[in-house]
Amino acid sequence: MTVDPTKTIRERLRESMAATVTRKPIRIDVPERPGFVVEFALLDPLKDDEKLQGFAEQTGADKNDNPDAWLRAATLLLIDCCRGIYLDGEQWLTDDGEPVTFASSELRDSVGISNWVEAVWTFYGSKADAMTASNIVSTRSGMTGRSKESPTRG
Repeated sequence: MTVDPTKTIRERLRESMAATVTRKPIRIDVPERPGFVVEFALLDPLKDDEKLQGFAEQTGADKNDNPDAWLRAATLLLIDCCRGIYLDGEQWLTDDGEPVTFASSELRDSVGISNWVEAVWTFYGSKADAMTASNIVSTRSGMTGRSKESPTRG
């Protein structure tokens, strides 16, 4: 952005405030899969809190302290937010040219597991790495510590 020295800070602030702000997706390396990077959309704290609560309810995480239920809820967050998978900078695409995501049958077919959540864990190679990715997405979205039902329980 070029700074116009003839404009006051107030004028430049007003111009900046008039611009549309969009939250860019983030990319997270997959530690156990060298060269693999996953792109995630960020959540909107003002709109997506109910979505997070729904993940917790769907897995039973909202009713108990079962770590597996919380991990499943966190993985549902990854499935929902995943926008693309890259290997060495090249995006993995379906035969139709669409990005492969964690919700794509191509991922489940490639890892040989029909359950979405378990396919994501297999892709990461570690449940801990999947949980870490979910925590990163939640934190960067501003969603951690928001409610008891948060899948990442930040």
